[in-house]
Amino acid sequence: MNLAGRAWRRLHRALDPQQRLIARVQARKRERAEQFAYIEHPKLSLIVLSFNHRANINPIVDGLRRTIAEEIIVCDDGSIDGSEVAWQRRLERPNDFLIRSNDIHDSRAYNRAAALARGQFICVLQDDDIPPDSGAWVEQALALFDIYPRLAVLGGHQGWILDLSTPSPKVNARAVYGYREAKKWAYVRDIAYQDPETAIPMMFVQGVSIGPIFYRRDVFNRLGGFNLAYSAAGEVGMLVDHELSLRAWNAGYQVAVYGPAPFRRYVGGQGTVMFGRETRERNLTRSFERMQREYRDSIMNIDAAAAALNAQLATVAATS
Repeated sequence: MNLAGRAWRRLHRALDPQQRLIARVQARKRERAEQFAYIEHPKLSLIVLSFNHRANINPIVDGLRRTIAEEIIVCDDGSIDGSEVAWQRRLERPNDFLIRSNDIHDSRAYNRAAALARGQFICVLQDDDIPPDSGAWVEQALALFDIYPRLAVLGGHQGWILDLSTPSPKVNARAVYGYREAKKWAYVRDIAYQDPETAIPMMFVQGVSIGPIFYRRDVFNRLGGFNLAYSAAGEVGMLVDHELSLRAWNAGYQVAVYGPAPFRRYVGGQGTVMFGRETRERNLTRSFERMQREYRDSIMNIDAAAAALNAQLATVAATS
């Protein structure tokens, strides 16, 4: 082919929309292949629930990228502030996934994402919490799972001991451990023990609160995920994190809270308070009443199991 013919072919490709698309796709494929490979069996999948906190997206992604987690799944649950587009710009790796739903709320969105996840562990997060500068919070959590084979639920926010034996219309907590930076958490106690092998602050507790909360994915799925009976679609599932902890205990697993470097909490406002305070309060009362009915008979055994494990931590600390 002569020079004129080759020039005509190049011009034709440049003007043909389909040829331009092919060239762009091929270039993007080469670029991705050079940077990242798809991981079939990641160790950890991080799951973020997103709802109208667009300003937090970049610092959240930056924080998650500093960890050793191989997979990120974002559930954008019907944001109208441009969050979906902002997530699309940042989630460019093969193990990045963006799920779009339409205000079905946390329990259902998390359960959908957990079904998609491929990590041995999953971690649920919220879009008003900014991860710390160091990614060590993930490494610490995975180290504790390696040490405690029956540990199925590990919270990095707060561990709660609720009074479910005494009927009460309001949530009655005997003790709360963990995060307490904000004035509203002034009554929260420091985590009382530490793992003797790693010196990571941790203790066994009745239940933990989002987030982060790490789960063994197979146990999360075996237990059925978050209990959808605790809220209707579009409503906040109050206490579903604690209820799943109780189910884990009753199934023979363990639940603990640990003390990673603190997240920045409620950045841009706490979503369930901003967008539905009345529903949140109503569901909290209803969920606590339901939890009292369902777990009144087993709560003493759960608390005893946690206390016995903590006693072992204390004994090791005293003799080391």
